[in-house]
Amino acid sequence: MKVYITEFTHKDTHYEGPTIVASSFDEAEIKAAAYGCIVVGMLDMVLDAKDFNVDVAEMQWNRVLH
Repeated sequence: MKVYITEFTHKDTHYEGPTIVASSFDEAEIKAAAYGCIVVGMLDMVLDAKDFNVDVAEMQWNRVLH
């Protein structure tokens, strides 16, 4: 099974749609049509902080206030 990324358009603005789990691109397109969205790609890999030897508890995020 693979994970497919979808999108939909509402009032001329594109939004991320639901992720779809399917065994083929064709099956994903059929499921996407039922949700009223289109398939835009397949999720290939997920990266985790553990993959980079990063201690999540010590991570600091730079915030910019305007």
